[in-house]
Amino acid sequence: MNKKILIAISVLVIAFSVAIWQYAPLFRDYIRTLPVSRASVERTFRNNQNAINTVKTYLVEHDYADINIFFFDDGWISMVRGTPADITDASVARHLNSLGRRGFTYIGRHGNLVAFNRWEYGEGRSGLVFSINGTTPGYFDLNPTMLHPIIIDALNVSGWYYYEENHFIWRYNRATVGINGNQ
Repeated sequence: MNKKILIAISVLVIAFSVAIWQYAPLFRDYIRTLPVSRASVERTFRNNQNAINTVKTYLVEHDYADINIFFFDDGWISMVRGTPADITDASVARHLNSLGRRGFTYIGRHGNLVAFNRWEYGEGRSGLVFSINGTTPGYFDLNPTMLHPIIIDALNVSGWYYYEENHFIWRYNRATVGINGNQ
């Protein structure tokens, strides 16, 4: 092969490799912006049912009316009405660490609901929600856990629902159809 062609191919391969290495975080962030489907949330629920149920039971039994658990790259923090709250149960803390590593972005209890966000980006979220009293969550039940629901769909496990929200779609629906679906 001609030496000039070989050098040109080598330069292109090196430039392409550097570009991939340099822009991989942007691609990873783009993938995070894609919503999690119901099938994916159901699969995640089945694969993490023990951890999810342990955390849910802890939040229900400790009678937190309003608690937020936020996940970060290096851990999580729990807050009750804006004040840090300690979760001292080692099993629950271990399961929270596990759920954070598996891509959960937020867990919270607000009144009758315990929400597990599996995907969150900008104005959109999707994940699981558990109804403590077994009633199907309605629009006003979802505040402040989910401010703009567009899909609430029962799963095959009693009390559990898939939800998806998007502020822009909710705002459009509210303006054109009405908040309760009435003209």
